[in-house]
Amino acid sequence: LVVVHYVDFDLAHTPHPGQTSQCQWKGKPVMCGPRGLPPETLSFYQNDGLGNFTDVSDQVHISGPKNYYGFTALTGDFDNDGWPDIFVACDSTASLYYHNVGGKLFEEVGVRAGLAYNEDGREQAGMGAAAADFDGDGLLDIFKTNFADDTHTMYKNRGGNNFDDDTIGSGLAVNTKYLGWGTAFLDFDNDGWKDLIVANGHVYPEVDTGHTAEKYKQPRLLYWNRGDGQFFDLSAQGGPGMSDAHSSRGLAVGDLDNNGNEEVVIVNMGEAPSLLTNFATGGNSLLVRALTSGRDAIGARITITADGHKQIDEVRSGGSYISQSDLRLHFGLGKASKADISIRWLDGKVENFRSVPTGEIVTIEEGKGIVRKQPYTAQ
Repeated sequence: LVVVHYVDFDLAHTPHPGQTSQCQWKGKPVMCGPRGLPPETLSFYQNDGLGNFTDVSDQVHISGPKNYYGFTALTGDFDNDGWPDIFVACDSTASLYYHNVGGKLFEEVGVRAGLAYNEDGREQAGMGAAAADFDGDGLLDIFKTNFADDTHTMYKNRGGNNFDDDTIGSGLAVNTKYLGWGTAFLDFDNDGWKDLIVANGHVYPEVDTGHTAEKYKQPRLLYWNRGDGQFFDLSAQGGPGMSDAHSSRGLAVGDLDNNGNEEVVIVNMGEAPSLLTNFATGGNSLLVRALTSGRDAIGARITITADGHKQIDEVRSGGSYISQSDLRLHFGLGKASKADISIRWLDGKVENFRSVPTGEIVTIEEGKGIVRKQPYTAQ
């Protein structure tokens, strides 16, 4: 279990709005932080499998980096060595990247990996994070949402723990006025390419006084993956679920009605959550649940191949921003009627399943094979 700590907050000694330069936003007095407040570090708890956790932060070298405002932890096997690594989006400081060294300890290599800063070598105010192989090269890429007056950042994985800032190249530098939070990759049109959704909302209600052009409540962003390494901003065509303004924070995705399309749940400040129903029609899909010893196989990697197109994803807990998406993995498959499934389990063993029909929820348990098939509900 990875726990990200933000600031050492002491209400009795916290500056008041406007008291220092860190308590102003474009000349307007606002709440303070994070700069000017004491930063925290990370904690790592080892699970013994019996419901007991032990703090081993120092032993695995995860508590070493200081002076960072950690926000969101994202796990994934980013270098394809069979061990889950950890990316941490940090607010107002460089991001962190912990490379897993054979399951024994972590080494923080964010600068060397190209993940600490943006393309300009600048620290960003990271909020949320998501991972997916958006370009189909077999490597998990990382997307990070940031504060307003900045782009969100797409880090393209080049392999070997090397990443490039591909925000401009991937077409994601088109929006800079929104403050991003929860985010997720999802294939909303089931064409086999991961699209991207972002929840936005300012942190300062004072922006609604007209002092700036910004708004506290903001629309969402939806980017369609063209399948050629670039995204197209489809927000304006996404319906009221995208255009309605809220000050949003958490975001999770999942097939809530088991019909083969992914829905989105977004948490809003001071109002009810939003449920975005997916009305897209078209491609086929598979929903895969991986189990080990009766539990969700968090960390397992699933590879789907259909009509020559290969996709990878991992069973992942956390990410986005204070949210948990469906632990079942959704794969859009276009016109394919069947697919091959390969699962790399946590112990490194691989199981393969051939010609699995689409249009089903498939449950696979390690060592037992496909234990359940459930057809989708009618749309």
